[in-house]
Amino acid sequence: MREKAEIRKNYQEGAVSADWEFEPYDVVDDEGRVVEENIPENGILVKAAVTLRCESSECISERYFRVMPKELDEEHKMIREIENYLKKQSADPGIASNFRSS
Repeated sequence: MREKAEIRKNYQEGAVSADWEFEPYDVVDDEGRVVEENIPENGILVKAAVTLRCESSECISERYFRVMPKELDEEHKMIREIENYLKKQSADPGIASNFRSS
């Protein structure tokens, strides 16, 4: 999933209500929208728990899914690659010493 989980608030023509919760809470909101911006390339595992209610009956079901980073257009891919390259360069003191004047 990259942007929004397909969730519904009720089923069976309104006879069954559904309350959704997602963990971690800061990745997907209660409407199923991805709200985290910095998702790693391998994604983030998210637990979706739904409580279904019909009259006096209640059922809880849990599922897991992986939130993946949004697909970027070519320009944004290039910007991300440059940012990652610069982060690696600044993190490696050996590379930085090559640019010092003697």
